[in-house]
Amino acid sequence: MTREDKVALVSKLTESFKEADGVIVADYRGIGVSSLEELRKAAKESDVKVQVIKNTLAGIALNSVEKTGLELKDTNIFLWGDQLNVSKVAFKYAEKNKNFI
Repeated sequence: MTREDKVALVSKLTESFKEADGVIVADYRGIGVSSLEELRKAAKESDVKVQVIKNTLAGIALNSVEKTGLELKDTNIFLWGDQLNVSKVAFKYAEKNKNFI
């Protein structure tokens, strides 16, 4: 990923995070691809965005919209959108997948 790509991604994420009421960061280590596809499908149905983002880039975007206090380390997947929908999607998925923290 070039520097220009990173700048464009941070800009896009900043706008997207700015509009979001809720952001959840979860460790997805040990979860298979097919299971993550279930999460993406459920998120899409609830108008929740889901993406694996480099922690550094996500941190820059989150800090620029004053969503601070998140400890970003290891392998993270980000869910964001309407606070209630984000919470519901994450909770339902976590019930089925104990590795989703």
